Amino acid sequence: MIYIDVQQSVYDIINAYPGFKAVMIEAGFTKLVDSNMLNTMGKIMTLEKGLMLRGIDIVDLERISNTFNFTLYKNI
Repeated sequence: MIYIDVQQSVYDIINAYPGFKAVMIEAGFTKLVDSNMLNTMGKIMTLEKGLMLRGIDIVDLERISNTFNFTLYKNI
């Protein structure tokens, strides 16, 4: 299992775990297909903020993530 901190930038997460991009696209982050979007907004947008802005429920992302062997967490 690979653990993903939802407070990291989308860019950093995908850079460290390229397979997570497919998880995000399946969950509704369709603009990540465009690498320019990842290289610009992805550097300043945390996964947590992205979920809020896109109106995606974290439970849905967790379910999809688990099928790809990823687990989400939040550092407190």
